Parts: sequence; structure tokens; C-alpha cells
Amino acid sequence: MGWSAKLKGGYNINSEEAHGNFDEIRSTLSDWTLEAVAGCIGNMSGESGYNPWRWQGDRVNYSMGYGLVQFTPARGYINDYGVGLDGFSPNLNVNVQTPTATPEDGKAQMLVLKDDRAHKWINRTRYCKMPEIDLSPYADFSYYKSATDLYLATAAFMFMYEGNATVLYGSESAQRSMVNARYDAATTAYEYLGGSEPPEPPEPPEPPEPPVPRKERKANCFTCYAIQFYTILKRR
Repeated sequence: MGWSAKLKGGYNINSEEAHGNFDEIRSTLSDWTLEAVAGCIGNMSGESGYNPWRWQGDRVNYSMGYGLVQFTPARGYINDYGVGLDGFSPNLNVNVQTPTATPEDGKAQMLVLKDDRAHKWINRTRYCKMPEIDLSPYADFSYYKSATDLYLATAAFMFMYEGNATVLYGSESAQRSMVNARYDAATTAYEYLGGSEPPEPPEPPEPPEPPVPRKERKANCFTCYAIQFYTILKRR
């Protein structure tokens, strides 16, 4: 089907347009594992809705995000690291199509991503509050490209590449909720692109036992002392 794009909004994950874009993304990122590609696409669900022309908030603002993975600031892609790449043809208006814009701008965006020409892959492991996962190996972008765990790939892309507000400031539960939502989308893309059903994501650890109240601790200590004293008297 080829690339699809529109002025505003995103595509339903099961639409022909989304599927066509998934195929094109897979083709451009052909040296990545399927898990790495699908993990990236899963993050697009919350960034652009798989629409290459998507402006953040559906408003043109060169200081905000643009494109499938929301290059921020948009001026970086439009005026710098996207210029001259195969397919480069951004749409610069959300009301009417820019005459030079084509949906193939998605390919240029993926070429930027493929070699991290935007230098957006940053080690943000320290921000991860989810104790059940270890993202430290994914600090290396080349490690991500060869990922074999879809859940970790999805989480790694969100933390290392997107670095959104939930990554930087969100609670453990907020981070897990966002990762799980993007993992659901990644799973759909993974299965569409030919992968078998991936395993269930890791379970978060059980919360620790609540501390013993101060009064109860005192009572327990008193009981211990009483037993010790009784034992000493009995020995005598």
C-alpha cells in the first residue's frame, strides 16, 4: 500500500493506513530485529498515531514535536538532520497540505531514526522506577537494534528515545501504565508483521510488608524482655 499521511490526528492501529506504514517502517529498518521495530511502532501509538505528518497537539510549532516519533524540536528535523534524505517532504500546515509534502516523509524520518541522526538516544536508565526490568543494556543503541524481548524493547525506546514527561517525572505506576499501553500496541504490530504471540510482560514485585507500628514494637520488646527474665529466674 505504501506510506499514508494526513493533516491531523492519527490512524487506528488496525487500519489499512497504519498497516501500510508498519510495512514501510519494517522495510526501512530492515537491519533491526522484529522486536526492535515493533517496540518502536508501539511507542508511535502514543506519539503520532502512526501519522508521519503529525504535529504535537495538531498545531504547527517548530519548538514542539513533529513526525512518527515526534522529533523535538521539530525545527531540527525540518531544517537540519532530515534535509536531503530520501523521501524528505514534511507537511508544514495542519489545515492545507504543503505543495511539496508527500507521505514518503515517513521514510526520511525512519532514516533519521535508523542511524540516530538526531542524537536522541540517551541513557535514561536512572529514571526507570520499575524494579522488575533492567534497561541498562539498552543504553547502547546497537543493543536495542538487536533486541529479542518485545516488552523490554518497548520500554527501552520510551525511556531512551522518547524521554517524555512520564519518563522524567512520572511515578512507578504511571511509568508502568504507559509502558503497558505501548506494549499492547507493539504486540499488535509485532503479530501483524509476522511474529508469534510474545510472552507476557514481567510481573511487578510484591510490595514490602508494612512496618510494625511503634507501640506494637514496644509491646514485642517488653514481651521479649519478660521471657528472658523468666528464663534466667528458672535457671536459678
